[in-house]
Amino acid sequence: MSIFKRNPKETTTVKTTVTVVTEKPEETNKKAFDEVAPHEVGKLDMVIAFDTTGSMAAYIGAVRQEVADLIPRLFKDNPDLRLGIVAFGDYCDMINAEKFGKAYQCIMPTDNENELVRFIKESQDTSGGDGDEFYELVIKKIVEETPWREGSSRTILLIADAEPHELGYTYENIIKGNQIDWREEARKAAAQKIKIDTVTITNAPWFRELSALTNGTSVPFHTGYKTGRLVEAAIYAKGSRRSRMMFDKLYEECEDPEMKEVYSGYRKEREETDF
Repeated sequence: MSIFKRNPKETTTVKTTVTVVTEKPEETNKKAFDEVAPHEVGKLDMVIAFDTTGSMAAYIGAVRQEVADLIPRLFKDNPDLRLGIVAFGDYCDMINAEKFGKAYQCIMPTDNENELVRFIKESQDTSGGDGDEFYELVIKKIVEETPWREGSSRTILLIADAEPHELGYTYENIIKGNQIDWREEARKAAAQKIKIDTVTITNAPWFRELSALTNGTSVPFHTGYKTGRLVEAAIYAKGSRRSRMMFDKLYEECEDPEMKEVYSGYRKEREETDF
């Protein structure tokens, strides 16, 4: 099946021009979020999407080093957690227009700790190629293909440093005239109450806009070897009551300036929104 074939249930037409945001994203999406049934505290579905191209490979590499300890700890403190992982590259890493190969590797949200550990350890790094990466497609696939549970808190944590491809982008015979608008995909996520959290490894403004469009949070982060702590903070901030108490403890005791900013970002989100 072609990766660009639309879901037959999808009725929204993807626009071929970039939408200009004229309202504050948080105002635009507030009604959509308010109309969704309240979720259950601690029932968390999270997908962590790692850009594995070039220097970004160090981030998932850091998680591989401590995954055997990290994953059990996350589930011990969050019994109703379902965690998914996506490791991705770009169009140039695909085998052909029909086959992703290592360009898009994923495990759907699960509570099977052994499967998660195995997937992270065995996932392959990619090369990327032209600067921009296919974030627009990654967002689309995660939102549409993930079996989100009814009543769960839904979050995508995007750990990346480049920018998405523009509309009309072409790469050899893999993609011709890209028709996926990342802003449209973000709005679809918001309509399903899926928050997209980002890290600002670079100053690319689209990360903050993406998070704002989905009522997610964007935190400054640069140090690859601390990625396990970033993942821990993201899950503890939104997980069970016990994990939220542990998050508060981590925040209070943190003396690392970079991680303090990460904790502060998630704490601010928790104070301003109900998740």
